[in-house]
Amino acid sequence: MMQNQELMDKVEEAAFKEFTGFGRQSVVVEYRGRAWQMIDRDDRFLFVLADGYNGDEADVVPRASTDSGSGSSSYESALPTSEQIERLLKSKRQFSLAKSDIVRAEVSGSYEDYFTLVGVELRLSLAKGKSKNKIKKRKMRLLGGINQFLLRDFLSGIGGETVFVKKEASLAAHRRLYGEDTGAHSAMMTYLNKKTARVNLLMWVLSVVGYALIAFGAVPGMPFGRQMMGLGALQPLVILITYLGNRRLLCFLGSGRSPNAATVGRKRVGFYPKFAIPMLATVFAALLSGSIVTDFPLFLGVSAGLAVVMLAALLVLSDECRRHFVMIAACVLMFGVYAFPAVNLINAAVPLRSYGTYTAQVERKMVPTPDEDPSEHKEFYVGITLRDGREAELPLAFGEWNYTVIPGETEVTVQEYKGLLGINCAFVSY
Repeated sequence: MMQNQELMDKVEEAAFKEFTGFGRQSVVVEYRGRAWQMIDRDDRFLFVLADGYNGDEADVVPRASTDSGSGSSSYESALPTSEQIERLLKSKRQFSLAKSDIVRAEVSGSYEDYFTLVGVELRLSLAKGKSKNKIKKRKMRLLGGINQFLLRDFLSGIGGETVFVKKEASLAAHRRLYGEDTGAHSAMMTYLNKKTARVNLLMWVLSVVGYALIAFGAVPGMPFGRQMMGLGALQPLVILITYLGNRRLLCFLGSGRSPNAATVGRKRVGFYPKFAIPMLATVFAALLSGSIVTDFPLFLGVSAGLAVVMLAALLVLSDECRRHFVMIAACVLMFGVYAFPAVNLINAAVPLRSYGTYTAQVERKMVPTPDEDPSEHKEFYVGITLRDGREAELPLAFGEWNYTVIPGETEVTVQEYKGLLGINCAFVSY
């Protein structure tokens, strides 16, 4: 069993190196906390964001190719066609460094054996400006061990020298960050899993914060309660943006290891529960808030527009969601349920313009349940005419006794205002 596992590890490692042309046209590096594929493109190094690599998607980490037409086995290019280059640049973040600007490349690491260098740190010194007298340094770490001679050849062609520095401590640091296995494939998968865990935790924190803000803001008499509920109602949208911002890293299908993984499997992050918890809190808070929209067409347009934009962004940016009709249907339901109460709470959080307070006569009275006990406190609605002549049915504030309100005789106090999203709202008290 152990021999089979070791064989599988070697097969995965070989497949990864063949897939990326590791050490010949390409190395995978960690730079500024993210994984990049550093590709040799003749006169420059192209850096392509590789956070979404899982070994199955050819457009995430481009496949290396050989030029066998001349009988040579040397590797010519990491990207065989211009179409793949265009697709790569459109779909991912990327930047490049001209080899002529690199005046020094310093490689430090530990030698696992005579050929293999592990725990590799690469420091590039770049000459900037017209006079090339401004030096800028970039530090990155290679994911996995590499043949020192392949790395030396990979860095050939730069405008300066390449220096190898032995650093024994880097091996321990490398294994602490990327696990005991120093193979490139395992190191990258370990890196991706750790980053997935961090993003997963961030989304859970946003979910809990959103729920807490809405719950505390809904407490009667809570200072800045409406502001807290409005901020809490924003959290599901922030969670969606966080998910889509890491769409190459996260998987929409739920948590667990990839069924095809052997040793270091790809961890996955679920989207639904993190979004659903503050979404449901938003729905209940909006029902109890007492904020009534008087400009319903605008409210309907803004809410429906938000739901459509969220769904469109998910369909465009999330490859996993597009492949599954059930996920699309679930998102249509979630976004539709979320958008309307969220717009209500966000709009009511900050009044941008007050239309003043005035009195209006109660024209109608609507009690949802039979009035069996006149002294019982029930929520009910009163029909009034607003200042601009429009008719509206608004809930009377809690704490009033409905039997004292007589249509045609009772006057109520109306407070109208324009909210944060430009939608008119009103409160009625007696």
